[in-house]
Amino acid sequence: MAVYTLSLNFLNNLETNEQSYITNIMFCFVNTYNTAKIAVDRDKLILTKYREISKYRDTIKTWIDLLANIPSSMEKCNVDISNIENSDEMCLALCNATNGCRKLIVHSKSLFPMNINDDGCVIYKGNNIHIIDKDDAANEINALYIMQIENSIVAGGNVENSKNKVK
Repeated sequence: MAVYTLSLNFLNNLETNEQSYITNIMFCFVNTYNTAKIAVDRDKLILTKYREISKYRDTIKTWIDLLANIPSSMEKCNVDISNIENSDEMCLALCNATNGCRKLIVHSKSLFPMNINDDGCVIYKGNNIHIIDKDDAANEINALYIMQIENSIVAGGNVENSKNKVK
C-alpha cells in the first residue's frame, strides 16, 4: 500500500486550467478501488490546513467530506504538526512519519523551496522524502488503480489470481 502526503504547495499553486489534477490526484484517494492512501496527522490538523485554502474551498471541502466517509483512504500518522508554522516543513514532518513510503506530492519541483537532490529527494531529519510533482503523482497513483483493475475478474483475470473472494 502506498501512502502519499499532499503538500499545501500543491494546492496553493494550482492554476484554474490545472483543475484536472484535483480529479487525477486528490479524488483517486476516495476511490474505494484505489489502494493508495493519503497521510494525515494524529489530530487531522492537515485537513484543516487544506480547508483554509480558499481558491478551491468547495472542492476541497467535498474531498475532505468524502475522505471522512471512507476512513480506509487515510493513513493516520502518529505525529504532532501543531507547533510547526512553516507549511512546507509541516508537510515534510507528516510525510516523514509515513514510515516506508515518504512521498510528498508538490505542484512542481521547481516551486518547492528546499533543495532536492539528484535522486528527487529532500533529506528531512535523516530520512529521504521523495518529492513528486503533480504530473508524476497523477501517473503513479493512477497506475496503482490500473494495476488493481488488471488483477480483477472484470478485466479478464481469473478467480485464482484475483483479490476477490468467492463465497
